Amino acid sequence: EKMLIADILSRLAIPDSSTTVTLDDVYKIDCVENELNSINISENINIGQSSMHRVKEEVAKDDTLCMLASIIKTGWPDRKDKLPYSIHPFWEVKDELSVQDGVIFRGNQVVVPRSLRTDFVKKIHLCHLGMNASIRRARDTLYWPFMATELKERIRGCQVCQELAEDQAKTPMKSHQVPYLPWERVSIDTFEYNKQQFIVMVDSYSDFFEVKKTRDITAKSLISFCKENFARYGIPQTIISDNAPQFVGSEFATFARQWEFNHSTSSPMYSKGNGKAESAVKITKKLLKKCERDNIDFQAALLEWRNSPTSEMDSSPSQRLMARRTRTTLPIARKLLVPEVVPGVHDSLEYKRRRSKMFQDRNARCLPDLQIGDEVLVRPSGGHERWTPGTVDNRHNESSYDVTTEGKTYRRNRTWIRPLHHIPEEYNDRPIARKSLPPASESLDNGSSSVKEQIQEEAPASSSSTVTSTHKKSPSNNDNSPKDKSPKKSPSGGPKGPQQAGNHIAQKKHTADVHTKAGRKVKPPCRFSFSNKEFTKKKLKRK
Repeated sequence: EKMLIADILSRLAIPDSSTTVTLDDVYKIDCVENELNSINISENINIGQSSMHRVKEEVAKDDTLCMLASIIKTGWPDRKDKLPYSIHPFWEVKDELSVQDGVIFRGNQVVVPRSLRTDFVKKIHLCHLGMNASIRRARDTLYWPFMATELKERIRGCQVCQELAEDQAKTPMKSHQVPYLPWERVSIDTFEYNKQQFIVMVDSYSDFFEVKKTRDITAKSLISFCKENFARYGIPQTIISDNAPQFVGSEFATFARQWEFNHSTSSPMYSKGNGKAESAVKITKKLLKKCERDNIDFQAALLEWRNSPTSEMDSSPSQRLMARRTRTTLPIARKLLVPEVVPGVHDSLEYKRRRSKMFQDRNARCLPDLQIGDEVLVRPSGGHERWTPGTVDNRHNESSYDVTTEGKTYRRNRTWIRPLHHIPEEYNDRPIARKSLPPASESLDNGSSSVKEQIQEEAPASSSSTVTSTHKKSPSNNDNSPKDKSPKKSPSGGPKGPQQAGNHIAQKKHTADVHTKAGRKVKPPCRFSFSNKEFTKKKLKRK
């Protein structure tokens, strides 16, 4: 009455909250329900009728899927731990599951019984598609728990796909330590050009190389070539070569022992293992082709190349090896011919090495190490031939192995070796503790009662622990209970168990009513408890 001017809300009419359901509404609801029941999902998916009939028959024989169908029809519990352990994998997709004519669907995907999965995987991989393509094909129409993982394992073990697989991924760059002195480490290799044999030796510090045409490439010719260069530049500490027969024979080994240098070999059919010598071979072949085309003396061209400064080095191979420029046909000042040690060569080489590794390792990945006795696939001759099964017999270093295949032993780089995978006999998605289950017909016909009994039988230990924790928490919610945390004694003298404590609290709750602040009476939950007579006896014993 003190309000002189009425506001808008005071004059706003109260909406009618009464809702009346008419016969038209009931009729519309029934029509929608009938339309939904008349939809047959199997008619809209890309699976043949014979396959659907097989799925239906196997679903009826599968205890897990029969139990799942019953749960779908009767309703899911509010928590996952109330389900049998065999149904746990379906919990995440429970809202998408449905049963249609005895077949379980996840959306438009057919849930495949365990007995048919191997057969369906073979059909999916019939054209030997890749792993990702096969998974996409399977997800188009099929579903079962951990399907992608099982497909990967089975496709990885396909023998045909493994033998015809592509090259492995590029591995990270691995190189020798950068030398500190000229002619400390040299690499040697042989090559053929225009049906003529050549031998090349290159210094890892200066990139200075020597090349010689020879009648043959036997161990005797190689030793003679090495002695000529050793007499001119000195004996290096290490010589690196490939695994050609003339390098691994006893004659060259005796020469290395007598001249006191270390001999290291790289894996056959892997040119990157002796990359410095391969680079020198490439340069030599280019010089030979260009000199032949332009009718130029090869030795004169080689002299000019040795005196040309290297990119990002500001010094020539002759300067880095002999600490001086060599005289050529070009005019040169006399003071430039004075010997002078080039500073910072090692640091410049380290910088170039790091930068090369950074660019090469962009798309590279490390391959796992192999152990002696592992079953592998190897390419005996390298290149793009078929992968052949074999066994690892020896390991030379972190990237070179001896593999025996078809009665022969080959030394190959890790790039040409890949692990051999086998198809698992039976793929188990997860260990399931199965107990005695009722027949499939009983699970489908009995409805909710059979499902509840199975859930009670197969409930895992976690559910019992949950009940125990509930009993333990109940004393804190009771205002009449004492706040003593010490364990109470049972009639037998031991500590009181959680079940007995819960029963004792339940009795107190029944004897004294508890009300909330608003005055509402608290109704305790129904729990198992002993009779009042037994409770009185136990109370007297404790006293």
